[in-house]
Amino acid sequence: MRNLASIPFLMLALMSASPALAGGGANQKTDPCLLVTPAEIGQALQDKVGNGQNSGAGDCNYRGASGYDSQVTVAVDENPGRAEFFASQASQSNAKRFDIADGAYAFDSPAGFTSVTLLKGQTLVTITLSKPNLARRVDATVALAKQAAARLGTEAAAHREPGIEALVGEWYTDAGDPNRGTREVRRWIIKKNGDWVMTMAPEHSGSLTAQDGQWQVDSPQEHFSGNYKANGKDGLVTQGDVAAEWVRVPDGARPDGVDPVFLGIWSAIPLVGMAHGAIDPAMVGLWRAEPDTDGGHTILVWRISPDGDSVLTPVVTIEGSLEADAGDLEISPDHGDDFRSTYKFQGPDSFVTTDGAGSYRWQRKGTGLW
Repeated sequence: MRNLASIPFLMLALMSASPALAGGGANQKTDPCLLVTPAEIGQALQDKVGNGQNSGAGDCNYRGASGYDSQVTVAVDENPGRAEFFASQASQSNAKRFDIADGAYAFDSPAGFTSVTLLKGQTLVTITLSKPNLARRVDATVALAKQAAARLGTEAAAHREPGIEALVGEWYTDAGDPNRGTREVRRWIIKKNGDWVMTMAPEHSGSLTAQDGQWQVDSPQEHFSGNYKANGKDGLVTQGDVAAEWVRVPDGARPDGVDPVFLGIWSAIPLVGMAHGAIDPAMVGLWRAEPDTDGGHTILVWRISPDGDSVLTPVVTIEGSLEADAGDLEISPDHGDDFRSTYKFQGPDSFVTTDGAGSYRWQRKGTGLW
């Protein structure tokens, strides 16, 4: 068992295996925000229009300055079987046909919007223009469809992942292994200049036996052990797989320097069915240690219940810099080797990083569990 006080070496596995979570737009070939320009949409709406907002699920939404009743949505569908789907929809009696690309049909609603769906190859594009009082609304929407058809399939409309500006922020993922029941919250703060700070908190849960200066923790996943001795009323010294000088955290308090997000409710859930031996009361409690480490900064938190349930959490913070270019990342930790990864956005608040070892899905703070 590796000495857990050396956990900063986890940065060598920064992007190690974890199942990727696929989402809409994850493999998009066409960027819906590049099929028509804001100027073209402004002309169609007879309104001032800013840049479109890409949903990350194949849609791009534009809004005119006059408000919610002046909008255009461009939707791209690249799923298999689109030609057959188009044929079934275009044959309906209320569909008006147009000679655009491989075919197009329009639907004009009395509710004040018009949609035109066109087919080019195996890709469907639907443009919906909403402005109830706009004269010649069908003509305006058809004009946008023709402009979109001209760009569809060209480099001008090819999907490209956004650069560093989209990665800036505070992101979270759980890098644990659900098959083993482990949890590891990671936080990645990325700055505009490419500097970053990552904090990792892998939980090591098990059943503790501690008696006569010897301790060991067992779980279905791992075993670690060593020696211990009390260091006054509120101190503890351990050696072996966990070598540290511990200070007891007072009842009701939190370990200094540790964000509560890294000590979640899962930490309080005891293991079921794991037998343990005697427990020396001197080891019971919530403990904090700050060992000397090479590279990064580590705080150890060890929660030991009177029943012998043990959760050891090394909270490791490392820093570095990165460069992002259209889906490619070059990551340079301050301590450790540089490595490459890819990233793919699944909307403005989620992206997936992937390298040869696996994938992580990152969620922006405030949009997921964190």
